[in-house]
Amino acid sequence: MMSKKISERLFDRLVEMGLKPKTVPQRIMAGYWQRSLGAWRWSCWTEENTEMGSQDTMTECVNAESLSYYRHGLDTIVCVDG
Repeated sequence: MMSKKISERLFDRLVEMGLKPKTVPQRIMAGYWQRSLGAWRWSCWTEENTEMGSQDTMTECVNAESLSYYRHGLDTIVCVDG
């Protein structure tokens, strides 16, 4: 049996948190300056047709002991706690 991709594992974790992703998260290739200004590292669409994403990498989100999230306008921002 093949192990799941990191994006699929993140999708599962978001569902476990009670969030409702509609699409599998996609990496965002932001440059150094974009990241330093707070650009997201990944994003996906929710069942409510809003966007969800994080400044933390998919790997950091999957491996984190705990995650939190908050709403900013129509977006959902996911954060690694700690």
